[in-house]
Amino acid sequence: MRKNFQFVTALFLALTLIILTAAPAFAAGPRYLTLVDIQHWSGKGLVLKFEIVNGEYTRQELKGSYALVGNNEFGIDCNIDDNGKVVCVIGDAIAQFTGRTATVVIDGQGFYITVPERKDAKYCYNIYGLMTDDFEGFVDAMEGVLPEAPAATAPAAIVESPDPFDIIFFYWYPATVGRECSATPPTVGDILNFDHPYENELRDLFGEEFFENSIFGEGDMTTAIFTNELFWEGAPEEFACMYQETPAYYAWIYLILGIIYCGGPTPT
Repeated sequence: MRKNFQFVTALFLALTLIILTAAPAFAAGPRYLTLVDIQHWSGKGLVLKFEIVNGEYTRQELKGSYALVGNNEFGIDCNIDDNGKVVCVIGDAIAQFTGRTATVVIDGQGFYITVPERKDAKYCYNIYGLMTDDFEGFVDAMEGVLPEAPAATAPAAIVESPDPFDIIFFYWYPATVGRECSATPPTVGDILNFDHPYENELRDLFGEEFFENSIFGEGDMTTAIFTNELFWEGAPEEFACMYQETPAYYAWIYLILGIIYCGGPTPT
């Protein structure tokens, strides 16, 4: 009888230990997304926002997401915004299937949605940032593969002494890098997370740390701030070349480096 009691007690303690050890894992549960908002903006596309439950996602994990309407497949570009939400954009071509059911697949997790009607965006503004016409040349230069002096169009400083800033200033110039539209007018200081045409390539080249560098403050390389003529009142004359005479969004890195480009080409 005593042996039976000891066995039952030991078994009880073992089961209790297993339950207590496993409890945190069960409490946390699997990581997943919940769809919290859908907006369909004319000229921008279908924007879906997701809350992350039990964990975090990286941009890399969200690559390869897609949407299906019948046999029609649409690529999806996903980012993580400043509030930790996953924000995904499906191109405006999906508008031809308004009212139809679409299957959205994000990191293997499926969602069924009805493609909503497009909203007319009344307020549209340019996003000014930095652009290059030779990204491959920029990558080669950053990796130390410099143009040969006789055929080089790059400044001698790049050919002879590859300073990173010389390389950046040669290959990149101010330009319109996007456009943002909304149903209501933005106010000065509004922050925008935008998709730079070379964002994926830059992430692959520099890594996520580059986009999270404290030099950009609370934003990153693909964060822009809305400004208008009031923003420029009282600004130093050196910034004159940056002023576009119309309200616009200015990328963080453009505001940081833009003054160096004054005297060079202005955004087009």
